[in-house]
Amino acid sequence: MNEHPILFSRKMVQAILAGKKSQTRRIVKQDPQGKIPFTDELPCPYGHTGDFLWVRESWQAQNTSGLWWHEVPRYDRPLWNWAFTNPVEPAYEATPPRWIPSIHMPRMASRITLEITELRIERLNNISESDAIAEGCQAWVENGQVTDTAVSDYAHLWNEINLERGYSWESNPFVWVVSFQPARGLTKREPDLKLRAEKI
Repeated sequence: MNEHPILFSRKMVQAILAGKKSQTRRIVKQDPQGKIPFTDELPCPYGHTGDFLWVRESWQAQNTSGLWWHEVPRYDRPLWNWAFTNPVEPAYEATPPRWIPSIHMPRMASRITLEITELRIERLNNISESDAIAEGCQAWVENGQVTDTAVSDYAHLWNEINLERGYSWESNPFVWVVSFQPARGLTKREPDLKLRAEKI
């Protein structure tokens, strides 16, 4: 079994921690000739069933001396870290927050590890209502009537994230459908959890 990093937005991290998200869809990078991809012919960049995903999210880090991640020598990095969805302790409120982009989160600072339970490829628009709910979306009901489906909610979310990248909901690209569950020992970390990085 291997580990692979994966990026999630603040909203999706909150959904994972709340137990409302167990699936994610990511663009399939197709063959230049436009051939239809299949999972047995194309390696998934997120791994295989049984592999682990460690979540990268926007974060900030500070050690007990008040130094930020980039200011702490590599050989001495005991850090206090908070992910984007956690509050900053009152003792540090006087320090202007410096949120570090998720792409720069090191493995040791990640608080969420997920286990891949299923992988497949499908067209984006083929998502079912139950899968849209597994994506962390929901249907909207007013006066006992469904006014918007979870699929519609997901289509809106997809465009928020991917429209400017050239992958609109309407373009209906092929996507990896990655189903996952919390890895053993996954817990919500408290804001004051102290981590020690490996010496490099």
